[in-house]
Amino acid sequence: MPLSLPEYVRRRESGTSGPGTLAPYFAACIAVAIAYIAMRMLHPMPIFPLDDPYITLHSAQVLHWGFDPNYPGISPLYGTTSAPFLGLVYLLLFALPPLFALDTACWLGVLLYTFGLVRLARTFRLTRAEELCFVILGLTASFIPFHLVNGLETSWALAGVVWTLALGSGKSDEWKWAAVVAGLTASVRPDLLPFAALVVVALTFQSYRAHNCLRETMVRAISFASLALFAILPWALWYYHTTGVPFPLTGLAKRYFVGGDNLAWRDKADTAAYALTVYLGSCGPLVLAPPKVARHPLGKAVLLSFVLFVAAIYIQFPITLAWNQFRYPIVLTPMMLWAIGLSMTAPEERARQQTGRIASCMHGLLAGISPLLHPFLSTRVQLLQYRPA
Repeated sequence: MPLSLPEYVRRRESGTSGPGTLAPYFAACIAVAIAYIAMRMLHPMPIFPLDDPYITLHSAQVLHWGFDPNYPGISPLYGTTSAPFLGLVYLLLFALPPLFALDTACWLGVLLYTFGLVRLARTFRLTRAEELCFVILGLTASFIPFHLVNGLETSWALAGVVWTLALGSGKSDEWKWAAVVAGLTASVRPDLLPFAALVVVALTFQSYRAHNCLRETMVRAISFASLALFAILPWALWYYHTTGVPFPLTGLAKRYFVGGDNLAWRDKADTAAYALTVYLGSCGPLVLAPPKVARHPLGKAVLLSFVLFVAAIYIQFPITLAWNQFRYPIVLTPMMLWAIGLSMTAPEERARQQTGRIASCMHGLLAGISPLLHPFLSTRVQLLQYRPA
């Protein structure tokens, strides 16, 4: 029987000092602060590359005003995809000007995402060199740099995915927190609800492997599902109270606006395949990692999340796959990164561990050069977005 994730981690005791050490988090905080200062020096006034952030900002201002001068009687949640992110911007508006409130909300997500990458690397007990490459790659792979401060909830969604997998890969007493974070992640990005549900199933299977007791496993399964639903419930109630449905309506609106689900299947396949090729190409060797961890519960959850995500895009939104520099599939990138980290912890022959270290250096190199490719890839993406089906 293959080892469970916590067993993989326990076998590698010769690595770093573990997830509880504070020094790496302090270093990550300094790095994010330097990046923020550098951004303010380049752009004293926050700017956002998309139009959707200004919808979120307007909705947060409407919550402050108590009415919408443009759409009287309409709740701001009608145009809101992420209620938690909207709530955060609303709170920040008490202390900051509008643009800075939205910008700060994004940077808080960047900080939490960076902490999550550090936690994930230390959960796997990577060496310090591997850990540095791991974190750098998580911040620079694919189109992630574009989305960290895009004015939307994307940085928080990336953080949610990383923290869910980090806690789910740790000790058994951390799995309940993984369920909570999974629920919060689904609230931040509703398209991650299948991912959250699959993580709960994977945690249940891990519990059965760890305890080999069906009764205790059932109790834990109910506990995991309840915790995840408890994290979703406040936002679902907020939506239901203001819009009459317990989920955001923006996905439905986009579906009717785009009309991609009415395309012939060949047109859908052509459009989606072309865009998916560009996205996976931007991820480089990362795409090779998930199949290698398919034997493990969370690995199965990650792979099935990929399949369901791509299938949903193909069926309903094939044209939108490349929209806004791959805003939607970008949340799959940290799942690939988790698979890379896990594959480097296998307690097998020394040669495989050395291969893992070499792969880490290669991925770190890829992360270093990927920002140079973004201008070219960005142009290609613009062509993808308006490419006729």
